[in-house]
Amino acid sequence: MRKTTVAALVFIGTIIFSEVVGFGVSTLIMRAVRAFGGPPAVKIDLQSKLGCPSGSLADLKRRFSDDTLKLERGADSLFICSDNSINTTVEDAPRVLAREFPGCLNYITGSLRMLRESDAICALPDNRGYICDGVKGTEGQGIDALGTQSSVVSLCTPETLTKFGFALGF
Repeated sequence: MRKTTVAALVFIGTIIFSEVVGFGVSTLIMRAVRAFGGPPAVKIDLQSKLGCPSGSLADLKRRFSDDTLKLERGADSLFICSDNSINTTVEDAPRVLAREFPGCLNYITGSLRMLRESDAICALPDNRGYICDGVKGTEGQGIDALGTQSSVVSLCTPETLTKFGFALGF
């Protein structure tokens, strides 16, 4: 009887020990994957039709759950209309977008700013947001195009609205 009790206690002790060590090992593996696995990848589709819903920077901001990305000067309402799709990481997305569309965006230390006085940017009717013409946006506009927060953005022409799939009566 004594051997059976000792064997049962050793068996239970072994199970508990392996669970504790196993949990510790799995925790270490998860931490290593996070540390060395790199940031998550993201593909940004910038549709040039149907109102560019995938090109919205407000949608991009939702991928930054920790609010590290600040969208300023109207960037939170900007639709980037381009046939390009960008493959990058969540961490690098703001810098890549500013590099791909220097005529529309400027990136400075965690802040993605819309160039309010750029020829590549126009305003949608009724303050519904802004459009970045992806083709025009690939050309740098200079620092003056950044404008100020109160700079008025010119309204989109009917041709631009039609080109990118926005309704004229918007």
